[in-house]
Amino acid sequence: MDKIQFTNQLLQERRSVYPASYIDKKIDKEIIQQILENANRAPTHRFTEPWRFKVIQGEKRQELGDFLAKKYVKFTPEESFNPLKLKKISEKCLQADTIILICMQRDAAERVPEWEEIAATSMAVQNMYLTCSAYEIGCYWSSPKSIQFMNEFYAETNIPLDPIYTAKMFYGLVEMAKAEEFEKGTKILAIHTGGLQGIKGMNHRLRNKGFQINYEEIIDSAFPNPRA
Repeated sequence: MDKIQFTNQLLQERRSVYPASYIDKKIDKEIIQQILENANRAPTHRFTEPWRFKVIQGEKRQELGDFLAKKYVKFTPEESFNPLKLKKISEKCLQADTIILICMQRDAAERVPEWEEIAATSMAVQNMYLTCSAYEIGCYWSSPKSIQFMNEFYAETNIPLDPIYTAKMFYGLVEMAKAEEFEKGTKILAIHTGGLQGIKGMNHRLRNKGFQINYEEIIDSAFPNPRA
């Protein structure tokens, strides 16, 4: 099979494979390293290489599963709570031999638009997908429920957040406050760095998954289309 045939077949046969279909087999360290190396070969404007990866294996998988399960309990309304789903959230992490956390760290000088950094990270993930397919390893890409926190935070404070930066920052601050990591009476300065103009584009993707950020119209009025 020549390179063109192999590439076409690889692209056409790539599929998401979910934990229920996984088998109890360890993935060699060399293969994990190759997956990450191929991710680093993704195209990126101005060579910013914004992707960041954290590999989780062994006992750390259970810690991640417990963490995600606690967040599901915390942020899921009583009428939507599903004990079976809670059980699955924790179990999924143990069904995978290796979990790779995917993050995007924007170029400090902001030499390229944020959406290009997100796109570059997505292309890195596609390289990971294709590498897994070539090795006949099942994989899929999923995200925790940060959008629900954004909507609840806006409902309580009237402050809109973006899913890439400020949502994570404020979520962390709220968790630290609840854990009493700040002394009583401490004044906290949190700088909102923006990113809200990307809400509409993010919602376009989120609606395909059955949920959305609830304050798109407000952001639209604040950031009108410059070409309109």
